[in-house]
Amino acid sequence: EHIKRVAEIGAKYGFTLSMWSDMFFRIASNGSYYNTNFKVSDDFKKLIPENVDLVYWDYYHKDKNHYDKMLKAHNKMKDSTWFAGGLWTWTGFAPNNTFSIQSSKCALQSCEKNGIKDIFFTLWGDDSAECSKFSTLPALFYVSEFIKGNRNLKSIKEKFKAKYNISFDRFMLLDLTNGGKPINPSKYIFYNDIFNGRMDSLILDGTAETHKKLARKLNLVKNNEEWGYLFATLGALSETVALKADLGFKIREAYSNRDINALKSLIKDCKKLIKQAKVFYNNFRNQWLLENKSNGFDVQNIRVGGYIARLEHCTNMLQDFVDGKIDRIDELEEERLDLLGRGNDFVKEDIFFNSFRRTFTANVLSH
Repeated sequence: EHIKRVAEIGAKYGFTLSMWSDMFFRIASNGSYYNTNFKVSDDFKKLIPENVDLVYWDYYHKDKNHYDKMLKAHNKMKDSTWFAGGLWTWTGFAPNNTFSIQSSKCALQSCEKNGIKDIFFTLWGDDSAECSKFSTLPALFYVSEFIKGNRNLKSIKEKFKAKYNISFDRFMLLDLTNGGKPINPSKYIFYNDIFNGRMDSLILDGTAETHKKLARKLNLVKNNEEWGYLFATLGALSETVALKADLGFKIREAYSNRDINALKSLIKDCKKLIKQAKVFYNNFRNQWLLENKSNGFDVQNIRVGGYIARLEHCTNMLQDFVDGKIDRIDELEEERLDLLGRGNDFVKEDIFFNSFRRTFTANVLSH
């Protein structure tokens, strides 16, 4: 009824409307967007108003056959299907150009095969738009060249460097450690609490060293006149993650063993982390204000500022314990449990987990 009413208003003013198709798919296939095994009756087709075009959106697949099946299923419902792809800006502070290019290539090959003419690509800002839209330039440029008929990666890279005065591969360093997978460990490690350790089971061995090496590479580019600010932000993030990744494990072990000397050393590490987190904050702030209005940065003030305040609190608690002012730290007395419900079985893996409030605390936080 709602769609019919909106379509009538659109028709009154001569508008053709575009609508995400997943609702119709879920009706036709009993709840599944990607299930293409269904029949489309004439009565079902009548649910879609004449002046409403369906938009098939898909950001997640690297199989051309999958897109072929979905586009054919859309055409059973209605002609003039649009396609909406995704350039990954919604996984925290870093983009995922690698996965964007892989999925977009398959999608565009299928669109070409199935005669799809209306195509656009989305850059979402889930969980407060932490990622720079400009950091997806490699994926955006690749898609543009592909649609123009240039399928040669070497040629695309050469044109990219000529246009932006920076190499394609160097720009791809901004993907951090996503490795072509839809994951975002840099965000949930950054916000993982060093006492509560909610995300500890999702931190791979060697993460600290990986991010140290990555930070060195990113920092080599931070003086680039036009794009250096992106590398400065994510270089500082990598340095923060490198200091942070193993810290909670080390604190818990030293506390459990009542190793005062180890705790004294870890207090120094905490202070280094606080200092580095402030460097990241300042670079992130600079990036935001270069690209956006200041509206919305209040969320980042509270998040990153709260994160730094929490680090300072934990550091002070450790100092009080070392000095004998307190005889226990309650959070470190608790057993850590795996976030994915596997108890104390820490099967190390990295995942896509883009919720600040569920990363930061088990308690209730407002959006």
